Parts: sequence; C-alpha cells; structure tokens
Amino acid sequence: MSIDLYSIYLSDYMDNVYRWLEDQGIKHIALNGYIAIRYTIRISNNRIDLVKDCVDQMIKVVLSNGYNVMTSVIKGLYEDYKPVLENVVKTVKSSEKGITYTPPSNKVELYDVYPGGYDPSVFNVNASIDYITHFINDLSGIFERVSGSISIKGIKHIIKTSYGREGEYKLTSVLLNLRGFKGEGFAYTLNRAATSLGKLNYDSLLEEAREYASINYNVEHIGESVYKVIFTPLAFSNILYYLGTLLSGYSIYSGYSPFIDLLGEEISSKPINIYDDPKEEGNPYPSLFDEEGIERRRVYLVKDGVLSSYALNILYGDVFKQESTGHAGPEYPYPYTLILDGEHMDVDELFNEVKEGILVTNIWNTSFANIREGIFSSTQRDIGFYIRKGSIKGCFIGARLNMNIIDVFRNLIGLAGEKVWVKPWDTDLYTKSNLVGVDNIRVTTGFW
Repeated sequence: MSIDLYSIYLSDYMDNVYRWLEDQGIKHIALNGYIAIRYTIRISNNRIDLVKDCVDQMIKVVLSNGYNVMTSVIKGLYEDYKPVLENVVKTVKSSEKGITYTPPSNKVELYDVYPGGYDPSVFNVNASIDYITHFINDLSGIFERVSGSISIKGIKHIIKTSYGREGEYKLTSVLLNLRGFKGEGFAYTLNRAATSLGKLNYDSLLEEAREYASINYNVEHIGESVYKVIFTPLAFSNILYYLGTLLSGYSIYSGYSPFIDLLGEEISSKPINIYDDPKEEGNPYPSLFDEEGIERRRVYLVKDGVLSSYALNILYGDVFKQESTGHAGPEYPYPYTLILDGEHMDVDELFNEVKEGILVTNIWNTSFANIREGIFSSTQRDIGFYIRKGSIKGCFIGARLNMNIIDVFRNLIGLAGEKVWVKPWDTDLYTKSNLVGVDNIRVTTGFW
C-alpha cells in the first residue's frame, strides 16, 4: 500500500478546482488536499474481532476576497465540486464588511518529512496484528479481560494557494487505546500515541499495567470533599485539550474564554511551559505547515508560567496585530499538539507532597457551566486511587471533578515521572505530559 500513489489524482483534481475558482473571480484561494490511509484493529474480550481499513480523500477549500474567510469541503474525488462550491463562492463575492484578510505575499515552497515522522512499516497489517496479539497475551496475565483498539494511519497533506504557498508533507501515526478489567468496577486504560508501533514503548506500557493492576482493588464510592489530585498524563490530556480551545484566537475574539486580557500575565503557580512543536521528539502529528501554508514551528502558549500567546491563524493574527502562529483552521485556529513541560520531581516526592489525596487515571464528559469564567466539570472514567500518607491505598469510583481551568494551573503542586504522548478517544488533540499534581479540587458524586 503506497500513500504516494493516490496523490497524482488528488493534485490533478486540485488543479481543476483551483482554475475554476480563479475563473469565478476569487481573490484569495487555499486548497488543502488530504489523503488518509487508515486501518483499525479492534479487540474485544482478549481477542481481535475486527480489522478494518479505508482510504479517504478530501479537499478543504479556503476562500476570501479580502474580508473574512469562507470554507467548504469536497469530500471525495468522486464528487462534482461545482455544486458544492457555488453557494460559498456567491457568499465570498458578496462579502464587503468584516475582519480584513491579508495572506502573506512572499512565496514559500514547503516539502519535507520530519525525521522519524513517517514510517511506511505501519502499513504492514500482519506485523501490526502480530504486535497487538503478543501484547494482549502479555496483558491477559495482568487483567482478566482486555478490550479496545489500535488505530494506524498515514496522511499526506498537499497545499496550493493563490499567494504562493505550496507544498506537501506526509506522516504516520499509531494510537493504542486498551482498557483492562478486573473484578467488579476495576477498569484501567492504557493509552499511547507514536509515529510507529516500535515507538509505543511496549515495556513501559506493561510496567504501567502491572503497577496499577497489582493494587488492592476493593472498590469504594468516593466521598464528597476537596482533594489534592494527581492526574495521569491521560487524565490531564483532557484538560489540556480544553485549554487549547480556550486559547484559540477565535475564542478570545468571540468572548468565550476566561483568558481574555490575560496575555502577558502569570497564570500558573509553577514556571511551566505549554507549547506546540511539530519537531518535538515522538510527536504523532509532525505537520510541516497549517491550512494557510504557514510553516509550523515551536510556539509557546505559556512560557515560564506566563500566558505568552494565543493560537492564531492569519485572520486572528491581524485582529490581535500579531503574526499567525501556524495554527489555521482558517476560521478557527487551534493547537495541533500540546506539550506540558517544566521542572519535575520524582514520583515518590510528588506523592509525599500530596500526602492525602487521590490519583485520577482518566476523565471524560467534560462540560462547562460558565465558559467565560472557565468553570467546568469532568466525570471520572476508569478506576481512581486514594493516596494516604504518600502511598496508594485503595480504589474508588463515582467522582465528578469540579474545576476552574485557570485555578487548575494556579494550584499546581508539581510534575513528576515520565512524559508520554497520549490522545483520549473523545478529543482530537495529541498531548505530552507526565503526572500532574493539583491542589484544591472539589469532588462531588453521581452518575453511579
């Protein structure tokens, strides 16, 4: 299976779309062609029960005549693009007022693959099946049953613009998401993301499974209180995802963010860094450029605990009188990945610092009661553990964590342990972090 084979037809199709849009008198055009080869291996009750593959092709169309940005999607090369684009073309041509849109004037060609960002061996389905079969066999000695999936994809992104930004890149990514079950009420999720199977760190995953599954699993319902909480990288990934959306230039401009007017302000009790970097070691989404052809680079959203940037595209870069940070979505800029970094302590030291609290391994069902003030809550998913006298003592379920996203960072206790790449199944952002300790989180109960 070759990801390059399909780009011949996609490029030709994009050329036809581009010429037609030029004939319609559109001033600014950016076409983003995507080819994605995906396959998923599903596991149910310790057995592979499904192997599914597909090839998707689509074109994201970005148009402007100098004000605002309009977008549309051509879902496949089988689709007649003219009926799809006629309405958006009419809207663009009639747009006279709004935010000024001025794409860059300098021509740039971007063709590259980041070292380690593309591994064609992931398309060897038999090798992947062997890998996951071996892994399930090892896990079966730790958990009573295992279910979940391993998702593998290769992506090629081609861009063609009216302002001289052209290029392409390709990448591969692997996402392992398995839940292990024991007894009544004990579930634990193993989650890792990488650019290839060999970089998932097999031994580290097994060690993690053994460590948590070996704990006495006499499960209790948690009591309502205010706790010191240690989040695993998977649990904290959910919080980082919502942080990224609230730091979008669109969210700031629209008034749907608690971070309005905090640029340049200290927002963390620790001198942490939160950044996006396609060249970060092991990044599962090493994209070379964004959907406006702006080269991707390391961008600090938080630097030494200070809010240093929003995620910006060209449109909102103009609004805030800053350069694009390479985060288009043309209408809604967003971080492509987020890395949490800072001075970290030993795991034992973090547990001793918390002393009395809880360890949360996974959260979901996050919802905002007041997005302007950053007030939200998340439901515990999977088992949680009590921390008593600096050690894990017993398990719990039924927690709902009530938080303020700014206070989460202002109440940081510390970071500890190995940093790993993860992505929860219910978000679309890869993150890298380690264990994160946070003080003063109110826990209520319900949903059980």
